[in-house]
Amino acid sequence: MEINAHVEFATDPAHAFEMLTDPSFLEQVALESEGTNVEISVDGNTTISRRDLPAPDMAKKITGDTLRVEEIVEWDEADADGSRSGTVTVTVKGQPAKMNGTVKMAPGGPGTVGDVNGDLKVNIPLMGKKIEKMAAPLIIEGVETWESVGKKRLA
Repeated sequence: MEINAHVEFATDPAHAFEMLTDPSFLEQVALESEGTNVEISVDGNTTISRRDLPAPDMAKKITGDTLRVEEIVEWDEADADGSRSGTVTVTVKGQPAKMNGTVKMAPGGPGTVGDVNGDLKVNIPLMGKKIEKMAAPLIIEGVETWESVGKKRLA
């Protein structure tokens, strides 16, 4: 299932990148996404965020009450105007669910605009597409949390 999310930050791309790779920002995003048992690591241009999230009701029979989610974002080096692109991978530990995608940010809007585009796959016979439809809005909400936490930080 195709996933598309858009965010905007009232700062230039260099500062937006600093924020998006700041462990305390990533932790705040995870916590505001109802995450527990949060683990954050940053190595250069790569961020890894792990957290437990409440499982959707329909999936609880298969997954249990929580899902261990890992999000890896690998940013490329900045272009001359501060634009960056990269890859994003979201996996659910022990489950046949994964999103592979791209992340981009560039000057625009109030300072920086960003887009996350990906392909979510849940490989469970008969239920996979239904779970994808339930999970897609949750992934989009997670990306939008970057924006809401960013607004608080940049205020």
